Amino acid sequence: MNSQVNTLTLQYYDNIHRSISASENLLVNGGYQFRHEQQERYTYNFVAFYIDNQRLCERFWVDAEAEFLDSFVGLLGCIDRYFDELIIKYMLKEKITAETIRQLLLQYRKPIRERQVELLVEAFTQNVLLIYGCRVCRDLGCGGIRLQVSRDQDYYYWELTKDLRFKFGRLAYEKEWKAYRQKVRTNNFEQTFRTELYRMD
Repeated sequence: MNSQVNTLTLQYYDNIHRSISASENLLVNGGYQFRHEQQERYTYNFVAFYIDNQRLCERFWVDAEAEFLDSFVGLLGCIDRYFDELIIKYMLKEKITAETIRQLLLQYRKPIRERQVELLVEAFTQNVLLIYGCRVCRDLGCGGIRLQVSRDQDYYYWELTKDLRFKFGRLAYEKEWKAYRQKVRTNNFEQTFRTELYRMD
C-alpha cells in the first residue's frame, strides 16, 4: 500500500471549450457556433479529480489526455445532481440502497423508474465505480476509468490498478467531498449546474 499521503481536490473542467479549441478553423465564418452545437450533444463539462494538483486522467495518458477526453468524460458533475449525491456517498463509504436512490430522485424532482433504480443500485454497490466513462452512453462495457474505495479509521484508499493507488487523510478527504455536496445541494440553477458549479466560489 502507498505510504505517501495524497491530496484530493475537485475542480470544474471545461471540456466543451477544450474540445472546441482542439479543432482548427472553428472561429472562421461562424464555425465556433456550428461546432459548439455539434459538440454539445456528446461532449460534457465535468468536475475533475486532481491528485496532488495533477488531473487523474493525466496519470494514465500523460501524452494523450486530449485523445482520451475525446472518447470519455468524467461522470462527476456531468449527469445530474442526484447522481453526484450517489458518487459522494460511494466515495465516503456511505450505505446506498434502493430506498436511498428513490429518496434522491424525489429530492431532485426526477421520475422514479424501478428499472433505473435497479441499475443504479447495481452500479453503486459493486466493488468498483466507473468515474470516467463513454461520453455517449457512459456504460461500463465501453471502458473508462474505475476505482475501488476503502477506508480505515484514519485514511481513505483508492485503488485504480495494481500499480496505481492513493491514500488520503480522512479529515481533509471528507472535507473536500462534503464541501462539494453542499454546492450540489444549494445550487438552484438546474440548467446551468454542470457549467457553473465551480464558478460560484
